[in-house]
This record gives sequence, structure tokens and C-alpha cells, in this order.
Amino acid sequence: MSFFSKLFGGKKPQHPLNQNKETKEEREKRMAEYHRKEEERKAALEQNVKAYFIQNISKNGIFKFTIEAGNDEAFLHFEKPAEPTEQEEQEFWDMEEYLIDVLDIPSAGEFTMTGEGSLFIKENKVFVEYNTIYKEIVDYNEETEEEVYSEEYDESYETELFNL
Repeated sequence: MSFFSKLFGGKKPQHPLNQNKETKEEREKRMAEYHRKEEERKAALEQNVKAYFIQNISKNGIFKFTIEAGNDEAFLHFEKPAEPTEQEEQEFWDMEEYLIDVLDIPSAGEFTMTGEGSLFIKENKVFVEYNTIYKEIVDYNEETEEEVYSEEYDESYETELFNL
């Protein structure tokens, strides 16, 4: 045993992040379980929001919303009653979560995304039609204390959500 081994206790301790390395198979199993649970969560959420969407679309023929995303957040804002009940607030949160998931609205990263859309019924199916304007934050101007953006990307989509 060397002088330094005796002085410092011999065996070098493992770094905490390296102590429990999972195997490739363990990681794949964990990820498969995560994806299975996510799909179950999305399916349950879809069942919760179907009635809300149909009810709100039936009132005016369409159900409008706006999109605000960027800087680690994503929000959808729906036309709501002036003073929604607690139950209605929960319904709007569920609808927002569902559409953010289904439309894959990003929330992480340095960008901004704004847009608007509407839900409607066509051929016994619920569809969502929306357009977004996306731009990345590429720099920060310290003199003006403003973000510097890339060029804008304007995109429009129409997507089937579910059958009635």
C-alpha cells in the first residue's frame, strides 16, 4: 500500500452519481413504464375533456383559445364565463393540459410562441385548428435589457382530436 493510500484510507470513494448506474435493460424497462403511464394519463384526460369540449363547441359552433408559450411555460386560454365555478375552473385546466399534450406545445427552452385556435365539430369528429408564431431567443441586449429574437416562423395546423 502506498503512502497516499494509507493517508487517505485506501480505496477511492465513488461519486454519488456513479454509485447506482442502471443497466441498459433497466433503463429501457423504466422508460417503457414511464411511457405506458403517460399514455394512460393522456387517455384518462381525454375521457375527462370530451364532454367539456362538446358542450363548449355546441354553444357557439366553435370554441376559441389562445396560446402563450416560452421560457419554460405553456398556457392555453379559453373563453370562460365571467365567474367560473370551481368545477368549471378544473374543466378548463384539464382542457388546457390535454391540448398542450396533444398539440405538443413546447414549454422548455428560450423561445416565444403565440397563437390562437378553435375547436369545432366536422363529420362527427372534434377537430382543432390553430396557428402559431414561433421565434427563438438568440441573444440578450444588455444596454436595452431586451431579448433579441430570431426570425419568426408562422405555422398553421388542423388536427383531428377524437370521434364523437
